[in-house]
Amino acid sequence: MIDFSSKWDNYNEIDIELIQADAVAYLKSYNFTGNELIYCDPPYLRETRKKHKALYKYEYTYEQHIELLKVIKSLPCMVMISGYKSPLYTKALEGWNTYSFE
Repeated sequence: MIDFSSKWDNYNEIDIELIQADAVAYLKSYNFTGNELIYCDPPYLRETRKKHKALYKYEYTYEQHIELLKVIKSLPCMVMISGYKSPLYTKALEGWNTYSFE
């Protein structure tokens, strides 16, 4: 894993907080004001990967993806999430704005 945290040291004055932690636990514990923008980049579902094999130090099970989706849908703020199109995310995030890049 590449640690980019030191590259953000100069950006403290613009009120950006980078968190590298268990997303579900952190999001459940955070006291939101509604002014936040959360960017989630979870491990991609194995079914969406070309080789369907483990790629990450910390993989997500299918159930962990479901839990993350439940949590982000309950947040009182804006949320951006990265990932490849899948039936799970399409159904869970129905009604959300989506943008595809090729």
